[in-house]
Order: sequence, then C-alpha cells, then structure tokens
Amino acid sequence: MFFNLPGRRVLARSRVVIVALLLTSSFAQADFAIPGFELVHTVPLGTDLQTPDLRAPGEVWRELFNGARKGIDIEQFYAADP
Repeated sequence: MFFNLPGRRVLARSRVVIVALLLTSSFAQADFAIPGFELVHTVPLGTDLQTPDLRAPGEVWRELFNGARKGIDIEQFYAADP
C-alpha cells in the first residue's frame, strides 16, 4: 500500500532542484569531441548567452573554407520555444 506522504514530495522536489542546479552550474559545458567535427553556433543579438568553450563562428568558417580540398558539408538546425 502506497501512502502519499508530504516528505516524499519534498524529497522529489529537492531532487529536481539539485538536478536543475547541476545542469545550470559551471560544470555544464559543450563537450563535443568527434574527430573531424567542431561544434559552432551563433547567438541572437540581445541575449546574454555565452559559450567560452566554443570558438567564434567567423574564425571557424574562414578556417573551413580556406582548408577545403574537395567539398564543404554544412548542417544546421533551429530550435524555438513555441
């Protein structure tokens, strides 16, 4: 028989808060390590999003085009909150 005790709700909420804090802390970083690929992104103007662990897109694009021998494959995606 399961009893819905207030202490269980507090414990569950505490776990959610701890996970949220860990995900938004300085430990969260864009660790992307696939040989031959580099993760680059742009940030919309007027936002304070920062990713100091990623190089600036302009620098990467120039390097990409200058070093191309055969072709350049570019992928993109757009994420929005409805």
